[in-house]
Amino acid sequence: MLLGLLALASSQVACQQNATQTLQIAVLKGTLPPQLVSAFRTSQSTPLRLNVDTRDNTAELFQWLQRWQTMDETTRRRLPFDFLGQPGPSAIADWVSLSDYWLAAAIEQQLIRPMTIEQMPDWAGLPDIWQTLLQRNQDGFPSSTGAIWGAPYRWGNLVMVYSPRQFERLNLAPPKHWHDLWSEPWQALAGRISFPNHPRIVLGIILKSLGYSANDPNPSFHPDVPEKLNYLRRLVRVYTSVNYLQSLIQEDIWLAIGWSTDIRPVLAQYRQLSASVPDPGTLLSADVWVKPNGKSSPGTVTELTDLDQAWLSHWWQSSTTTPFSLFSQGLSPLLIGNTSTGADSSAAQLPNDVLLPSATQLEHSEFLEPLPPDGVDNYTKLWKELRGNK
Repeated sequence: MLLGLLALASSQVACQQNATQTLQIAVLKGTLPPQLVSAFRTSQSTPLRLNVDTRDNTAELFQWLQRWQTMDETTRRRLPFDFLGQPGPSAIADWVSLSDYWLAAAIEQQLIRPMTIEQMPDWAGLPDIWQTLLQRNQDGFPSSTGAIWGAPYRWGNLVMVYSPRQFERLNLAPPKHWHDLWSEPWQALAGRISFPNHPRIVLGIILKSLGYSANDPNPSFHPDVPEKLNYLRRLVRVYTSVNYLQSLIQEDIWLAIGWSTDIRPVLAQYRQLSASVPDPGTLLSADVWVKPNGKSSPGTVTELTDLDQAWLSHWWQSSTTTPFSLFSQGLSPLLIGNTSTGADSSAAQLPNDVLLPSATQLEHSEFLEPLPPDGVDNYTKLWKELRGNK
């Protein structure tokens, strides 16, 4: 009798363990709000084991995708102790957050798998811009006939962050437009401005300020672009994508250009700084969920489980729009355009320091798209001329 009860108890425990779902997530550090993760857990009818591995930057996440594609099972089992010299996940992640700018390389290197809209029932409620961004051909270029290679998670935009005290001292109005950079009064800021160390962003700002597309493959075709490049040589103190906020806090520089996802946490801590989204529009950047390809055949379409679909849909609900936009350092996918999910009312609840572009600004904003080889050469040439071949 006792043996029978023990066997029954053991069988029940085994069934409970088998019923537990597991989801492995790889994501940028500090971008996954704990309260929303808890809400997702409690929404599941079956117990969920959610493993979250975090990295400091997208480059490391991209390296994980590369390693997962080539490693054997023995290597994979050693991952917690030997992965890029740092602890890593013990198995290939179910979902990885990847910057949209890295999508083309991930597709071209066959590191991720495509998905179908039919498997994402809440996709229809998303703004159309996401399909435009994420539908691509096998080379990673946007294509209306391509597959869907990612699911939107969060997004941000390029902004100007500055020291109001220095602007008041110089009797300068706060920055409102990209072309303020080239205005005569702003010569007083020469040597006190930081730009990102990235040719696409720098040239994209110039193109936006002149009313052109930031994805123009040949910027030098416009005769006013070289003039603005020459002006930057006198205006910019440093081109850097790291530590620029520390320099701004210390007032070594008085204005910097960077991503809202980096700047928002600093604004909350250092009230002596202000930031603005410049007119007429800005550059956009998004983190999207992608499915690692691992050892699968290239181009194999992902078969999403019910848990996969629930994970994606969780971030696309109107109920998560406000808390997500407040606590993820980014913005909800619903806030990038009009949808039927009530995003407009959610936007009205957000404070100004989330740096959400206006509807008019969004109409004139762009994601950076991959360039053809000759376009890459054009940008590289102009960048070398600007930086003195550095």
